[in-house]
Amino acid sequence: MKIIHVAPSLEDQASGIATVVPAFAQAAGHMGHDVELFSLGPRGVVARAGFTQQKFEVDWPQVPILSKLQSSTLMQAVLLAAPCDVIHAHGLWGMAGIYAARAKAAHKSKLIISPHGMLAADALRYSPWRKKIFSALLQNRALAAADLFHATSAAEVDDIRRTGWTQPVALIAPGIDVLDVPVTSPQKLRTILYVGRVHPIKRLGDLLDVWRELSIQHPLWRIRIVGPDDTTEALYLKQRIGLEKLERISIEPPLFGANKAAAYAEADLFVLPSQSENFAMVVAEALAHGVPVICSKGAPWAGLETERCGWWSDIGSEPLRGAMNTALQCPRLILRQMGARGRAWMARDFSWGAVAQKLNSTYQWMVEGGDRPDVVKETGR
Repeated sequence: MKIIHVAPSLEDQASGIATVVPAFAQAAGHMGHDVELFSLGPRGVVARAGFTQQKFEVDWPQVPILSKLQSSTLMQAVLLAAPCDVIHAHGLWGMAGIYAARAKAAHKSKLIISPHGMLAADALRYSPWRKKIFSALLQNRALAAADLFHATSAAEVDDIRRTGWTQPVALIAPGIDVLDVPVTSPQKLRTILYVGRVHPIKRLGDLLDVWRELSIQHPLWRIRIVGPDDTTEALYLKQRIGLEKLERISIEPPLFGANKAAAYAEADLFVLPSQSENFAMVVAEALAHGVPVICSKGAPWAGLETERCGWWSDIGSEPLRGAMNTALQCPRLILRQMGARGRAWMARDFSWGAVAQKLNSTYQWMVEGGDRPDVVKETGR
């Protein structure tokens, strides 16, 4: 069948959506479907493994308010001229999803929408008035047109229902590539790694709170905070580090490709203290690299404890302190064994081959009918 994925800009390599959307398109292509990915970016067509990506320039990129709409009249025109069986739209609060809904009506296609965490209560608290206005004018009509929602976690299924949408929901988590991990020599200083946006919702201030004490108790450990600064959070955290004279903690620019893989390979422990996460791809990345994880319950990773590959702690400084203090006392061998269990878990349950099968059964059910796949939850009516 013909499937078109529609997304906002995927140019920011540090963004989770920039990683998972092309991977979902590739998974569908590997099942034998004719797949295209339409996204915003420098105009061009790129042939990729399993699919073709078309990029469309944004209208009015230099106009502050209008540029936030991520409007592209060319994207809409090409979509309306491209009949397909399924349109799979990713993300909210921009015009790409609106164009997908309009194309669905024009072609009588099936429409699936992946919110990617943008309906979570914490996410809705950012720029609330802009989102309420956009919802009333455009977004709600597009969401109402969806034949199916795609959630990447059980928490996101709840978010979709909490915001009033009753269509069926397919629960399909992203996959992860479990590649060979480079062998590194043990370092004198053991490393706690954070990878991701430097943003208030990540609660990195909690990490500084507990490090004031733990850095003294555990002098052979250091913290690396690696990622792009979405606001002025990195500046604030650096000021705190200086004022509080915290040692062996650094805030570093984002890493990509081999450099990011090397950071995971050198890490003894990964930490994510977030207030709210839809899936938290970085947790899967860390586990795939054999690194045990401390993660807050703001992210849907209860399996860290059932699979014995990390700690799933309550949100806040004190629960984080307890989990970190326990982890930092673990010998290297114990942490490596935990990491190996996490890596095996990723290979078993989060392979892209398994994701492709789930996507394929969902698309076929949408177009052809028949028995509802196990991954599709019934309507919320």
